Amino acid sequence: MTLTWIAVEAATGRVICPLPGLVVPDLPLTIGRSEQAQASLPLTDDLHPDWERAVTDGYSCLVALDGDTPKWGGIVLDSPRTEDDTISLSLLTIDGYFERRYVGSVSYQGVGRCRMIADLIARFVASGTVPGIPIDVLVLDEGVVDSASWGSAEGKTVADALDDLDEREGSVEWVTTWRRVVDGAGVRYLPRLAVGTTIGDTSAAPGVTLSTGTAVTHFMQPRSYKSGSGANRVKAVSSGQGSARPMTGWAVAPDDGRPAFDEVYTPQTSLTADETLGGAARERLAQIAAGRRSLTLEVRTSGTNIPVPGTDYGVGDTVGYDLTGRSLGY
Repeated sequence: MTLTWIAVEAATGRVICPLPGLVVPDLPLTIGRSEQAQASLPLTDDLHPDWERAVTDGYSCLVALDGDTPKWGGIVLDSPRTEDDTISLSLLTIDGYFERRYVGSVSYQGVGRCRMIADLIARFVASGTVPGIPIDVLVLDEGVVDSASWGSAEGKTVADALDDLDEREGSVEWVTTWRRVVDGAGVRYLPRLAVGTTIGDTSAAPGVTLSTGTAVTHFMQPRSYKSGSGANRVKAVSSGQGSARPMTGWAVAPDDGRPAFDEVYTPQTSLTADETLGGAARERLAQIAAGRRSLTLEVRTSGTNIPVPGTDYGVGDTVGYDLTGRSLGY
């Protein structure tokens, strides 16, 4: 897969110009979290006349295309100038913009969490007193029915509100992608937030398997029970002040032979309701009761019988793996 790059206006999605010399080594994309990427643009004589506008920090987004199909995009955060003939750029995926927009007073009662997120994005990211980035929201399902409220005096960002919902018991996932739009305004490239209980194809039988010796060139599986990585008893305490800091009792994992490891956990947002705070404790316990267990694969993206990311599998899809390594016991 060969990608080409264009710059678009963040506020409108209109194309500024192509950037044929742009180099972006990695295109990180993670469910429920923003990512940054580093890029470099050689200042050659054949650059488009609008190249300076195309790399203006806070103004433009750089979008990778496979043909006409957008595969990744990020807003320009940093574009420092030096005596060099190359500009180094920092790019941020669009969900990082949620940290720069604040939530007004809003309340939801008996609403699916995914629908809440869609409304928060529509009110406080895509529009608001001053319009922001015109992001579309694709709601995959309603999600867990819940109640939540935020006040403008709390000073919470949209990212804070999403973290609040994410830390509650029960799954909710989101990820930003891009889409090509052709309408009366011409051709535009606009971000889209997909939100659902799960993202991608999560069927039990994976459609793609990545194997050592073919696609997989290196893997890393951290295993840890150090503080912050493992605990089998979790108590949640609100981030409020003094006597306004309610606390749950202990959420306890089933006995697996380990002695007790305790963690007092403070959610990122000020949860106060006992039920909600208790749910946060149980959610945290589910994440760390067995210790830190993750798996990072470095894979080839081209070659004979090599699955191609974004084509053969995407973000959130169930992907199988066949790894060999003595430390894994395989």
